[in-house]
Amino acid sequence: MEKRMEYLRRSILVVLSIAMALGAALFIPRIGGIEKAVAADQPSNLVSIAKGELGKKERSAGSDDIEYNDWYYGRRVINSRQAEYAWCAVFVSWCADRAGIPTSIIPAEKNTTRMKNKIISNGGTQHLKGSGYMPQKGDIIFFGANASQHVGIVDY
Repeated sequence: MEKRMEYLRRSILVVLSIAMALGAALFIPRIGGIEKAVAADQPSNLVSIAKGELGKKERSAGSDDIEYNDWYYGRRVINSRQAEYAWCAVFVSWCADRAGIPTSIIPAEKNTTRMKNKIISNGGTQHLKGSGYMPQKGDIIFFGANASQHVGIVDY
């Protein structure tokens, strides 16, 4: 158990996703329970690691053909008339998996609304836009009505 806790302290990865979206934003600060398992400086470490992923692109622009989707679906996926494979929630999930964060804290999920609902049902805390809460480095942020448009990690 002690080794696992040390592993978590050293290796939790998170996403930094930059987005402009319409509608309300929902912040999930330091996902419920995670602060018990990581060092106080972990949110900064998580953002630094996520920034290391900046610049990675889809194999073909607009295709959603990217390594994070390969991991989630277990195969390469490319947008088609039958399906779209947006990857912002998958990216959050991928980082959490690489960090050894249990899915009870950050679920493996492709859908932003379902991700938000699972986080809240597992004890995450939400702060709606206009609540007066100041987002903190490492918070998960959802955009759009009922978190339907985008998810990312707050840098500052």
